[in-house]
Amino acid sequence: MKGAALLCAALLSACGGRKDGPAASGQKEREVGDDAETDAGRWVLVEKHDDQAARASYVAIDLAAARPAFLSLGDAPALPQSSWQGHFRTVAAHDGARWVRGEDKGGRYALVIGDARGGAARTIDIEGEPTSLHMHGDALYVGLGRRVGWIDLAARQPAFRELAAREHEFKAYDLFVRAGDRLVAIDDVVMPMVADWFAVGEKAPRRLADWRLPGVINGHYDLAALQADGAGGFTLYLIAPYGIMDGSGHDLVALPVRGDKLVFQDDLVLQNGRGGPTPVLEEHVDRGSGKPVSLVAGSEVTDWTGLAIDPDSGRLLVAAGKRGLIVLPGDFTAQSKGQLVDLGGECRDVAVRGGALVALVAPVGGDKTSELVLLTRAGDGYAAGSRHTLPAAFDRIVD
Repeated sequence: MKGAALLCAALLSACGGRKDGPAASGQKEREVGDDAETDAGRWVLVEKHDDQAARASYVAIDLAAARPAFLSLGDAPALPQSSWQGHFRTVAAHDGARWVRGEDKGGRYALVIGDARGGAARTIDIEGEPTSLHMHGDALYVGLGRRVGWIDLAARQPAFRELAAREHEFKAYDLFVRAGDRLVAIDDVVMPMVADWFAVGEKAPRRLADWRLPGVINGHYDLAALQADGAGGFTLYLIAPYGIMDGSGHDLVALPVRGDKLVFQDDLVLQNGRGGPTPVLEEHVDRGSGKPVSLVAGSEVTDWTGLAIDPDSGRLLVAAGKRGLIVLPGDFTAQSKGQLVDLGGECRDVAVRGGALVALVAPVGGDKTSELVLLTRAGDGYAAGSRHTLPAAFDRIVD
């Protein structure tokens, strides 16, 4: 996320292009989404940062290239957290090779837009601290605390245009998720959890609805994915980590969108929502014993740090750290169990790029490097396909 000169990418070295052998079943493997429409190609941007680091590092790779190689975007200053001295956060997004990050300019803020293929970066001043970003073509969607808006990057003088604003205290738009021509902007730092529903892809975005989201006790929505159903409706998937008196864990909820309305029971709070009409899938660790009370896969609870939808099957893929990748049905219930996929290390993130599914994996004992692993399908399951070694231990895939 930072520094104009950092954005001039330099080709460092070719990534390993090893292709794993065929599945034990003997069926021919193929990359998930091979036949899907590509959006901005298969560009992947990864970030290395922890919350006590004053700087973050970035690398990009075009997985559709004949010989994929990582491009270093350098490092850049993270945003200081004003309410937590000595801690920092990052705000970044990309669409294809073009990417954007937030920058602190001595108490004022700007967005820096660059291209992994090279060229000079440009800076757009903004009036407020950026809390979330989403880029799609020439449209850049921006959360500025309690305000959400967009910037037309094709305009002669790009500037922030407000689309909605909230009056709640201590809240911020901190998460975007998009599918096709629909975009959700989520404001969930404290209850009430709220969101705005937009039509995008036209000359200017249109706000279609103002939503209230299910409540989360001492938690927040950390991950989201949006799936169109082909009949004009959508499903919004949300993951919320939480910590309450009897323990901690995370919840996965599926919320239908029908006629621009978000459908769930009025009194739904996730930790109390199991068994109701809205499916909520939970993993929970008892605070007293430290032992798992409920699990969807494996023998221990690990953080869920990434969420993606298989464009071929609609199944959900969850990055679950040391457990690997968890595969869940899109139509899960509170009793559903997941399938574990071993990707050869700690699965830190998972994403869809150009119709393909890619995971960020830290090899076992490999705290100095990470790999981007393309998923292949063999029968009804998944396996690790081609692997591309990165120059450091990266933490997440930038949306």
